[in-house]
Amino acid sequence: WVASTDFRNDMAASDKILKQVQDAYLKIRNTCRFLISNLYDYDNGKDKVEYEQLLEIDKWALLKLHKLIEKVDTAYQGFEFHVVYHSVLEFCVNDLSAFFLDLSKDRLYCDRPDAPSRRSAQTVMHEVLLSLIKLLAPVLSFTCESILKFVPELALESIFLAELPLPENRLTDKGLEEKWERIFAARERVYKRLEEARSKKEIASSTEASVSLVLDDKDFEALCSIEKELAMVFIVSDIKISKGKENIKVSHSSEKKCERCWQWKNTVGKNAIHPTLCERCSGVVAG
Repeated sequence: WVASTDFRNDMAASDKILKQVQDAYLKIRNTCRFLISNLYDYDNGKDKVEYEQLLEIDKWALLKLHKLIEKVDTAYQGFEFHVVYHSVLEFCVNDLSAFFLDLSKDRLYCDRPDAPSRRSAQTVMHEVLLSLIKLLAPVLSFTCESILKFVPELALESIFLAELPLPENRLTDKGLEEKWERIFAARERVYKRLEEARSKKEIASSTEASVSLVLDDKDFEALCSIEKELAMVFIVSDIKISKGKENIKVSHSSEKKCERCWQWKNTVGKNAIHPTLCERCSGVVAG
């Protein structure tokens, strides 16, 4: 509550305000808990993926992280602790929970444990976790000390023996940021149609959907560059894009549902040993 309030103005306190702060704390804590839970088999010394080899969505997450670091560093130097509070909360709720972590669940849970796509996500999640506990230590001291126990490679007796992270200019790619703003804007428009289809009982979840998306030149170019990851980014089973006057069509997939990943794929039933699994899941289970 102290950090969330601008001390240069009147400092208001009430049960409602403290409840809001409690909810915000839990959102930040649960974000860190999710990161820890998905790093249980990750060894930064062996499994780290170099920046150049990361998926684009993971590069975007690092870009957003280092914009946060820059903003928080400036706020601490100006004693604007309320900016630290609001910036970290917004990052955890919007950039991480609503986008990056949500669309990464499929590869985290269903890909091969050592798959490049999964290790790419874990590399960024590891970097995010380290940065968050360093940035938050002055405010959430006990929480960050507790999380430190799950980050053995820091080898520190206390989080306060760690340096605050510094922004890396090489990660702030303006072109990449603008491109992903287009992709997420298109994703939001598709999600409105998915919600309409869900309310009409045409689909129960987005993974049941097959999407046909017609886009203008710039949006088409942006989405075309990540065509292999489109289904993951939009959290649907299938998505086809074409160029023209914008139009979005959502229908229930005509394929079969994989019992393991819940994606509706035309490869389900092709494996005699695992007839209820898609090609990817069959390979993972067999391995």
